[in-house]
Amino acid sequence: MRTTLNIDDDVMKFVMEETKASTKTEAVRQALDDYVRRRKIERLIALGGKVRFDVDWKTLRKGWNRYSDFRWKNLGKRRTRTSRGNR
Repeated sequence: MRTTLNIDDDVMKFVMEETKASTKTEAVRQALDDYVRRRKIERLIALGGKVRFDVDWKTLRKGWNRYSDFRWKNLGKRRTRTSRGNR
């Protein structure tokens, strides 16, 4: 998307040096990507203590997969006529 921006020359020069971008467009794109990434990280940090996580560290250490959880064991099995009650 084409947009006209009024950016101070000193700021643009600094951003281009820091990002090592060859064009102004690339410098602005990198700066915006970095800003968005940082904001997402800040939002995740703000969730600290608000999300309930009921998996213990031992389970995480050995590696969780959907087949190790007892709730998922029977989901992949097909129903047969005998298990449905001969409908």
